[in-house]
Amino acid sequence: MSHENTKSVTAQTKRTAVTPPVTGLPKKFRIGLNMAGAVSAGAYTAGVLDFLIEAIDAWYEEKEKQRAKFGDDTSRWEIPWHDVSLEVLSGASAGGMCAAICAVALQEEFVHVRDLELKKTAQPVNRLYDSWVQEIDITGLLGIEDLRANPTTLRSVLDCTAIEKLADSVIGVNGQQRKTRKWVSPDLALILTVTNLRGIPYGVDPSNGESFEERINYHADEFYFGFGNSPANTANSTPLQYPPDGGQQWQLLKQAALATGAFPGMLAARILPRTKQYYQSKLWVLNNPDACSIEVPGCQIDQTVSPAWNYNSVPDTFEIVCADGGITNNNPFECARQYLVRQAGLGPSGHNPRSADKAYAAVISVAPFPGDDAFTNDYNAEEESTLTKSLSALVGTFLRQSRFQGENLSLIRDPDVHSRFAIAPSDYKNHDLPALLSGCLGAFGGFLDERFRVRDYQLGRKNCQRFLEVQFVLPEDNDVLKFGLNKRVIDSFRLDDPPKEVGTGPQKRWVPIIPLMPGLRTKVEVGERAKFSTDMQRVNEIAQMAVERLRRVANTAFSSSNSPHVLWQFLLNAILVGAEGKLEEHVADYLKDVLAEVKQLGQID
Repeated sequence: MSHENTKSVTAQTKRTAVTPPVTGLPKKFRIGLNMAGAVSAGAYTAGVLDFLIEAIDAWYEEKEKQRAKFGDDTSRWEIPWHDVSLEVLSGASAGGMCAAICAVALQEEFVHVRDLELKKTAQPVNRLYDSWVQEIDITGLLGIEDLRANPTTLRSVLDCTAIEKLADSVIGVNGQQRKTRKWVSPDLALILTVTNLRGIPYGVDPSNGESFEERINYHADEFYFGFGNSPANTANSTPLQYPPDGGQQWQLLKQAALATGAFPGMLAARILPRTKQYYQSKLWVLNNPDACSIEVPGCQIDQTVSPAWNYNSVPDTFEIVCADGGITNNNPFECARQYLVRQAGLGPSGHNPRSADKAYAAVISVAPFPGDDAFTNDYNAEEESTLTKSLSALVGTFLRQSRFQGENLSLIRDPDVHSRFAIAPSDYKNHDLPALLSGCLGAFGGFLDERFRVRDYQLGRKNCQRFLEVQFVLPEDNDVLKFGLNKRVIDSFRLDDPPKEVGTGPQKRWVPIIPLMPGLRTKVEVGERAKFSTDMQRVNEIAQMAVERLRRVANTAFSSSNSPHVLWQFLLNAILVGAEGKLEEHVADYLKDVLAEVKQLGQID
């Protein structure tokens, strides 16, 4: 849509004092951050979070300078003085790991990573960069330390030892760097999705006495954490104090972060404790049987549903095995949205105000893989219906469907909805190639080379900068923002020509919800794509390690007490040893073809 240029008109307007806030109107714009599953593209999500934190920190630091300079005479201020408040973080899979790391990083001061050539140092740079760029790598995942530690037990195709050590480091505490951020709620909530492989039984038909045939296990689970007095899920939220008070809460956070990212089969599932009370008091959003009820209005209600335990002596605490949260809920947008809704005192049928002038809360989703699937006319249904083709398509089908949220996407794309936003990868220079270098190999590609992750981290910073400049905006008459604006501020920060998807209707001047200070307006540079390619030497090294890991995994699988006859173990080893050279060549050729297709492989000799 077009926006008229109002500079010539407003330039003649006399400066007037801003009307004080009206009682009852929200004084802060409340934010929820939702991080969707990402696998190795967690580097992109980490970059987004890095820039977002840097931008808000810089704004709030400038607000303190303005306050020292002009005091409470906000009519003289030169920047917006409304407030934002980060209330909740939600995440699944790699996004959940990012959310957990971010929750810790927000309690501390840290260095923001702007340098593409940053080298490793003895001291951590920041938790987000250390974990997703410098430390996580395929060489560690193809190690054999786990098999040496327990040669008779196989927990995953990849070695998780490095990830476990990393979790100890990045989900820890550095009290010397403590920083309290005014824009982070003291009651910050954290919600991580996991897939409960044990499952919790619920009765389908109570009239049948909940017989065995009428019970079914529920596997989509969550872990709730809260700093301060967070009401993340009432009594079901695990409290986190910073620094820790010596309890087991931080250990639970660490294990839950590992669990939400436990990609099925590839990374080890995690054992986590649960209480009977958690499921007894868990609130479910259910259809209201009497939507016209005066006592309980709305189409949906909050209600507890008691599990159909199959015996009377269910222990108060028991263990469950958890895998990747992305299996059952790869984009927990609703977790963050419902948190903000309940925080505002609205019921499950309620929603955050969506209109541009009334919006006072929003969920920002970081979605590294929104998808670029196309409907093509060369689909051969006869060929795709064969056994091998249909089975091979299932994995991709499950993955894409777990990422799909049609009802949420339709509202995000609606230019008149201002309570939900998304940051997704966009590479303005290479429209014919995937935006992320981490996207190949089923999103495991980023683990192949640190250069891929360095570049995607900076792309996340670049996309976040663009998002704050032109997407995360509201009109000057918004109920929250208008109390932080005067004529000088509007003239300095207004967006004269926002993209058409920002909003429709009457011509308005739009201003950023999170304004960029001058030091952060210089465009983030990502660099030429070719600069971040890998080479055949690296590919051959990975192929060699992959075959060795495969041999060790196969040997361990056949060495357990429940394994087939020792003859099978002998034959398997003979085959692998005899074909080792061929396997390395095959793996190297496959990686070469995949990387060359997306132009991530340098000159081949």
